[in-house]
Amino acid sequence: MLVYDSSGDDNRQLVWMDRGGKRLETVGPLGAYWALDLSPDRRRVAAMRSDPQTGDSDIWLFDVVRANK
Repeated sequence: MLVYDSSGDDNRQLVWMDRGGKRLETVGPLGAYWALDLSPDRRRVAAMRSDPQTGDSDIWLFDVVRANK
């Protein structure tokens, strides 16, 4: 399960958790994320992320398999 906090904090961290709530590993840098979408094969995560300096938003794509090896 991939979990994120939807509060107003701009320093969120995407985290893989097991079914018991144990933190397994992180995905990507800290940031202001929203609108997450996990690929059907669970190998990639797409998320909107806001740049704290400019306020511009972009879609970030994380390859969670490659990042965790």
